[in-house]
Amino acid sequence: MDSVLNRKKAPKSKPFHYIPLPEYQTLYLDNGIPVYLLPFGEVEVVEIQAVYTSGSGYESKTGVSDFTPRNMSEGTKNYSSLEFAQALDRYGSWLEYDSGHETTSINLITLKHLLPNTLPLMKEVLEEATFPEDEFIKMKQRTIQKLAVSRKKSAFLASKSFAEKLYGKNHPYGSTMDVEELERIERADLIHYYNDYFFYGNMYLTVCGKFDQKELLSLLNQYFGKEKRESKPLMESLCKSPLQTAGAGRYHIELEGVQSSLKIGHPALPLHHPDTAEMSFVNTILGGYFGSRLMHTIREKEGFTYGVYSGWRPHRYAGGFVVQCDVGNQYVEETIKIIRKEMRILQEEPVKRNELSLVKRYKAGSSISERETPFQMNRLIRFSVSNGISFAEMNEKFHLLQQMNADRIMELANLYLQPDGLIEVVCGEKPR
Repeated sequence: MDSVLNRKKAPKSKPFHYIPLPEYQTLYLDNGIPVYLLPFGEVEVVEIQAVYTSGSGYESKTGVSDFTPRNMSEGTKNYSSLEFAQALDRYGSWLEYDSGHETTSINLITLKHLLPNTLPLMKEVLEEATFPEDEFIKMKQRTIQKLAVSRKKSAFLASKSFAEKLYGKNHPYGSTMDVEELERIERADLIHYYNDYFFYGNMYLTVCGKFDQKELLSLLNQYFGKEKRESKPLMESLCKSPLQTAGAGRYHIELEGVQSSLKIGHPALPLHHPDTAEMSFVNTILGGYFGSRLMHTIREKEGFTYGVYSGWRPHRYAGGFVVQCDVGNQYVEETIKIIRKEMRILQEEPVKRNELSLVKRYKAGSSISERETPFQMNRLIRFSVSNGISFAEMNEKFHLLQQMNADRIMELANLYLQPDGLIEVVCGEKPR
């Protein structure tokens, strides 16, 4: 007889055993398009990503790399925007996009048995987007309205200013789409960008979910493997261009309100630096999770904020460290003092064994929670392929973090944290 779950009694705890990331398979369609496959999960759902070398590092106008994929399904050669949405809805499937600094993906999420019905719709968007003028104008107007509302919010203004101060306003890592930039975008910009980057010679596919490999490859070849895989020269990514980091110091944005948004930090390590993974561990202790030191001091002890977080954010060619929170205007100075103090404590005092053990368990648990679904795994595949970091390397980094000790944490904190070199962006009212 099956046992009955007793929800009044907690399940027995068990030791954590790391489950390595499974290796994905690399295959090629008849025309040479790479396909990265990973069977995953028990539900018969599949996600297919068409990934292109493109993004904010390749755009001539800020926002074009984001606005182009958003408009691709708003009208094609054979479907209006409404007709296309209805066709996808008929199969309970959807398309979404993800545009970054150096890759853009168009993602199809569908049931396994519906692939013969939904892959033609994906193909239609990838090959036959027409960017109807009326749909472009409506989306542009909606986006301008949303941005106009965001410009009244302290968190948006602080984030925009901090990115510009950290990387430079004209660098892809520092530029953000605002109303002025969006108003300059024209339909012709989207068409040029689409033609320049969305072609089969610039594309690879990732597939994750439950599928029959033979049937899947046959379908992918039918819809994408017969087309000519042309080659076009691509411009060099603007992400490689030098940063224009502002000097350390206070940058204040005046905005009426009882609270101020703080964005505080400094340049950090790029993605491929050998110490990047370990510094993510140091950052977790400082402010990277709900049990962090900053959360304990600024939220729990002082009561200055509802939440405070820090991030160690690596990009391919540069990185940034940032602490962010909203505090009452009267608590701005004391909050910044605490942030500096906590950074120095990490540099000067060894982390105690209990805290070190807690953070190791947290990092272990979060590593599993970030790859529970086929969609999460598919994004890991895209990250792996685009950045040249194999799943085997990711597994090695996990074990490296589990070996962290107090001496190494102090060493890293002294090497890379800069409590006296902070860029401080404060958006709010100055206390009178």
